[in-house]
Amino acid sequence: NSFIEMDRFVEKIESKEKKTVIRQSSESVVTMIPAPSVEGYGTYKAADYKGYCGCGWPKNLLLPRGTLAGMKASLYVLVTDWSEDADGDDAELKRSVAYCGKKRHQVP
Repeated sequence: NSFIEMDRFVEKIESKEKKTVIRQSSESVVTMIPAPSVEGYGTYKAADYKGYCGCGWPKNLLLPRGTLAGMKASLYVLVTDWSEDADGDDAELKRSVAYCGKKRHQVP
């Protein structure tokens, strides 16, 4: 079996609590923002690319395309105690930290 990490985030869940968590693929910390392109020259703001490093997985490749007949897959979810696993502020879990890490920090 092959595995890929699709996301990493902090969500507070109390003991014995049942909770549905919804996340957009655009929020994933394993994907990168699209690189500035010649076609987009003049249409994007510099702030959109602040800190752009080109690290991460392209957003359009996060999920396999599959086939017309469908594709079998298994989804595994790993839940840990953030108070034991955190390395700094959870607000820093943005962009593509899962693959590239945070500057001057361990990867949580």
